[in-house]
Amino acid sequence: MLYYSHVNEDNLVERRLAQAFEPDYLVTITGSGERVMSLLDVPSVKEVVAVDFNAAAQFLLELKLTALKAFSTKDYLAFVGAKSSSQDRWAMYQQLEGQLSEAARAYWKKHPSDLRKGILNIGHFERFLKRIRPLLKLYLGKQFYRQFSSDLPLNGSFPKWRWKLLKGLFSSRLTFQMMGMKDVAFINPDCDTSLIGKGFQEVIDEQLVRRSFMMNLVFNGHLDWMDARSLPPSLTTKVLDDTKERLGNQISLRYLCDDFKEAVNQLEFPKHSRIFFSLSDMLSFTQFEYLKEVVAHLKAQGYENIQMVIRSFLRNRMGAEKLQELRRLGVELTDHSEEERSKMYKVYSIRFIPNTIDD
Repeated sequence: MLYYSHVNEDNLVERRLAQAFEPDYLVTITGSGERVMSLLDVPSVKEVVAVDFNAAAQFLLELKLTALKAFSTKDYLAFVGAKSSSQDRWAMYQQLEGQLSEAARAYWKKHPSDLRKGILNIGHFERFLKRIRPLLKLYLGKQFYRQFSSDLPLNGSFPKWRWKLLKGLFSSRLTFQMMGMKDVAFINPDCDTSLIGKGFQEVIDEQLVRRSFMMNLVFNGHLDWMDARSLPPSLTTKVLDDTKERLGNQISLRYLCDDFKEAVNQLEFPKHSRIFFSLSDMLSFTQFEYLKEVVAHLKAQGYENIQMVIRSFLRNRMGAEKLQELRRLGVELTDHSEEERSKMYKVYSIRFIPNTIDD
């Protein structure tokens, strides 16, 4: 199953940090592939290792990158479904098929309807939103949706009790279960789903609705109304143009279909190299000890020039005690949560401190 196919994290955070760090290597959890694509134009990166135990996620990223290499940026955005298009996406795919790996070809051959919909719109999360979106539009009405075309706050004629009730539903794990959500990041018993309602409310209070990719995707299903300057980097023309150029001969790609910790245990890089790890919301699917073991392994291997970005969503939010446990391994932690535009994630960067470990 593809759990995500569109942007579901604010990849601008990783992008800013990677550009400042100037890594030689990028190691990333693949996910929807959008976070990976936001980093491929970083000039210093010469190799990318995309890791995911879900083979479908790897095939999705492979197809996105193959399409970007083959098509103009405009046609790429049409093919993936970022823009509406009259072009036959299946016919476009057939132009790419011979450039894909055998495993990817076999996968996509079984999913022609997904290709026709646009591959940004086929994940479990995106399908879930498509099911509930008509109900949201009917319930909230035109007054609510005017926020997407204006920075003005909701006026007095909007029945705010409707929003309050809906926010309560968004904050209930039972709601997601009843609507068919299967992702443990939303329905596991230890999920604090109240963070979703709080995040939406913060975006509304700060009058950032039309600039929020998450609000636009949830309530509109597209980013067409967003200011171009607020779009996620992986969907902007400049980033895609630069990435397209780099994919030609400036950067190499490796796909590892494996558990992330197992993959990291097998990877070897020159000890002096600078390595950037983009770990997504790993803590939605693993416990804190898993992250700690990854960090400890890399420290034990003697790597010194490493920076990581790790998120937590509704599960396993790291309190002061757990952050201190990580620091004892010889790393610096910086909280970037205020930079995360969805207002729903805790985001930390982890920077290795040379030759230090506290027993």
